[in-house]
Amino acid sequence: MKIGFITYGCKVNQYDTERIKKELLASGNEESADPDVYIVNTCTVTDKIDRDTARELRKLKSRGKKILLTGCIAARQCPKDIADNVDWFVPNSSKYDMAFYPEELKSRETAPSFFLETFSEKNKAFVKIEDGCDRFCAYCEIPYVRGNKPVSRNEGEILNEIKALSSSGYKEIILTGINLGRYGADKNEKEALCGLLEKIKALNLPLRVRLSSIGPLELTDKIIEFAAGSGNFLCRHFHMSIQSGCDKILKAMNRRYDTAFYREKAERILKAIPDAGITTDLIAGFPGETESNHMDTVEFLKSMRFTRIHVFPYSDRPDALAFKMDGKVSDEIKKKRVKELAQIAAEKEAAFAESFTGKILEMLVESGDKNGYFMGYTDNYIRVKVKGAENYVNKIVKVKITSAEGGIACGEITGV
Repeated sequence: MKIGFITYGCKVNQYDTERIKKELLASGNEESADPDVYIVNTCTVTDKIDRDTARELRKLKSRGKKILLTGCIAARQCPKDIADNVDWFVPNSSKYDMAFYPEELKSRETAPSFFLETFSEKNKAFVKIEDGCDRFCAYCEIPYVRGNKPVSRNEGEILNEIKALSSSGYKEIILTGINLGRYGADKNEKEALCGLLEKIKALNLPLRVRLSSIGPLELTDKIIEFAAGSGNFLCRHFHMSIQSGCDKILKAMNRRYDTAFYREKAERILKAIPDAGITTDLIAGFPGETESNHMDTVEFLKSMRFTRIHVFPYSDRPDALAFKMDGKVSDEIKKKRVKELAQIAAEKEAAFAESFTGKILEMLVESGDKNGYFMGYTDNYIRVKVKGAENYVNKIVKVKITSAEGGIACGEITGV
């Protein structure tokens, strides 16, 4: 059977799609640009993604395609405008298990695989180490669709997968999970993530490792100290979500920390690793957020040395606690607040990139573009473009930053 894949959402979903793809190709299917069946791995973190998914499924059905749906939408009551266009559902919790897939997609029996050797990205690969979340943030549906307890992946599987991906030529491994910092919590191992990083480093592979995202509660001093002393192994980049810069809203969100705690954690990172990139997420217009609360967030952002900020308008989710909260903020006000926060984000990103002018950083050269530039990211997550990098694609090189504009730096390769 000719099959194709569509993935919505986070890095975990992208990893899950790769695992599904490996199983289905081993079962006798062929990946095609014009498939008979689309495997759609869904996300349901916002209402917009639900709408985008429904629209895409309608388009596929109008072209006569069959659709197999899995992922987070498949784990809850599926909206009718999505369900009406689906031929097969595979539970999110069973998406790696071919027993749940239709016979049309199983022309031969295969033994299940437990790790990947390749990834659709050419230069970097995601490695999932954890699933599930027990934090129950008020805006979030994740515990209801991905499991409400952390589930840590077998350490041996993780290490074998990283070795296999390294043998295939990948130069950056991004460790990912639904709540990455809760890796090991199901086994009551408080520093399991740091222990895993130490074991990956001990493999002495020609690659670097990046943490996809880690909360301020889960980012321990031991991880910060390890990063500071790991040389060029662990990227100097921490994606540490704040979600609001207002203590009242953080409490309503059930985030379990306040802005003072977050600030202190960021300061610890920068004291140990002065050039570290700290990126974050923000929700604008959470129920009950007043203009004064919004301005608290504005002032907090301005006071912090963030290097990139992802801003999202609050979106009601049917299972989340905030769904029933009073004080809903209008779409018009949410849009205005998103715009204001995005402007600050752009200024922060530009200032961070510009601050490295004249300095030498390490960059993974990933791809070329139509203007003759080759693009990539530094270990502290600055996007850089360079010329004359034809012989350096998929290599980590030293690059001198010569200028920066709009958060993108220009550089010259000085060595490997």
